[in-house]
Amino acid sequence: MSVGDSDLTALARAVSAGERPVKAFYAAFAKAVVYARRPEKPGVFVTDTESQGRWTVAFTTLDRLAAHAGACDYISMPGAIFLELVPPGVGVMVDPDDDHRLPLVARVDDFFALEREWKRTAPARQAAARKAVR
Repeated sequence: MSVGDSDLTALARAVSAGERPVKAFYAAFAKAVVYARRPEKPGVFVTDTESQGRWTVAFTTLDRLAAHAGACDYISMPGAIFLELVPPGVGVMVDPDDDHRLPLVARVDDFFALEREWKRTAPARQAAARKAVR
């Protein structure tokens, strides 16, 4: 674990590497304190990427939020509360600037289907990560 890493960050790395199941991250995310930029009105910032849908971002540490957004007002809360603020149809990208970034779906009913999809797409994610390192 690097300086400034949280247990959640370490778990995100393990999930990204295929060493832990994605459902373990969902469970840990729900309990962990996460950070995000504070909007003027209650809720979360949402970006519409058009080609890849609508997303918001959350961070496992305050340092990661600061590296992403600079000095800003922020909110911190358990991940479960954060997910309740996310509008339907909006994904959550955790630590978007890091190699262990993870996309989450705010409302998941079928973790088994999610796990199958995560495993199915693992080779493409790992190839993209190797390419990005070069």
